[in-house]
Amino acid sequence: MEKLYHFINGNQVVDNKGRFGAVFNPASGEQVSSVPFADESITNSAIDAAYQAFPEWSSVPSVQRARYLFKFLELMNKYKEDLAKIVT
Repeated sequence: MEKLYHFINGNQVVDNKGRFGAVFNPASGEQVSSVPFADESITNSAIDAAYQAFPEWSSVPSVQRARYLFKFLELMNKYKEDLAKIVT
């Protein structure tokens, strides 16, 4: 069964020591993967990465940030059928 992991600062963080929660396919009720519950150290790593990224991201002009978000929206719309199949 697939295990999902945290994604922090551009890297997948694999931690098999903690607890995992089940992820179910809502259409079939079948468990399709599991996801780790973050412990304090992983949570702090994510918070630290966010604090480190903030100065650079906040210095990007708002127009450019909006372009990134609209590009994300464009991709979501382009692949909405595929995403709907994955979700359901």
